[in-house]
This record gives sequence, structure tokens and C-alpha cells, in this order.
Amino acid sequence: MKTVKCWGADCPNTAAVITVDRMLVIAEARERMVPYATALRASIFVKNTLTWYAYFLVGQVQRAKHVCEYFEIAETEMTYAVVRFKRVGRPEQMFKYTLQEAERAGFYSENDRKSAWGRQPRVMLRWAAMREAARAYFPDVVGGMYTPDEMRDGQITAGEFEQTEAGFEAGP
Repeated sequence: MKTVKCWGADCPNTAAVITVDRMLVIAEARERMVPYATALRASIFVKNTLTWYAYFLVGQVQRAKHVCEYFEIAETEMTYAVVRFKRVGRPEQMFKYTLQEAERAGFYSENDRKSAWGRQPRVMLRWAAMREAARAYFPDVVGGMYTPDEMRDGQITAGEFEQTEAGFEAGP
């Protein structure tokens, strides 16, 4: 892991050594006006690319009160999840994400019981629906932000993560 030195208000110690990946998270947090510790907890590097857990993307949309009146789960079943949201000045909308879509995207396989999708498809559908709705209807808020499963080209099992300075990193 490459390290650099930083000085100033962003570093508690003069000439503190931090990793490049942690610096990238801090820069992104600063741009989005998010506390650094929150960003460090919500980020993960997959294939050397900064990604964000779905709950972070949802939080970014929900706190963007200038464009979002509300953003919430309306319904969750074993085969689909529905998100209800409203952009300021527009009518309420609904977004539905299905298990079939997750299967086509390579996230879900009926025979897989090792990945989060295989163990908890209902929970994963909920987060996928929220992620997709956020990206489709609030690109001005979450543009350029991806989740770990998207960068991994499908399912990520718990054993594929390695601890890094900034969080966890998905293995090869």
C-alpha cells in the first residue's frame, strides 16, 4: 500500500502518514461534505476502485433535501423490492427491482448459498432497488458512485475481502 504524508487541518498529527486509498476516501468525503469517519466506514475498494456500500448512496440522496423530499422502501417481497421517492417539484415515483433482474446482472443464482444474495435475497433486493433508483433518478447526487457488487461483476462472498487501511478490499 502506498503512503503519503499530509499536513494541516485534515491530519491530527503534523506530518501524519496516511495511505493513498484513505486519502482518496477523505477527498471524496470532503467534496460531498460527509464526515471522514463515516466515509471510511462506508467505503470499500474493489479491483483498486473506490466503491460505496448501498446504504451510503441512499443516505446521500436522503440528505440532499434540495432535490429529494423523501426516498424510502415501499414494499419488499422475496422476488422484488419497490422504492418510493419524490424529487422536489415533481410527482411521487416508484421504482421496482426484481430477482430476475438481479439474476440477469449476475448478482443472484438460485443455487448459490455462500453470497449475501444467496443467503438473503430479500435484503439484497431492497438495497439493489434503492441503489438503482438513486442512480436512475438522482444522478446529480450519486453520479460516479458504485457499489462493491457492481465492480465485482456479480456476487461477493464474505471470504473474498481482505482488510486494508481504509476498510476492506475485495480479493481477485
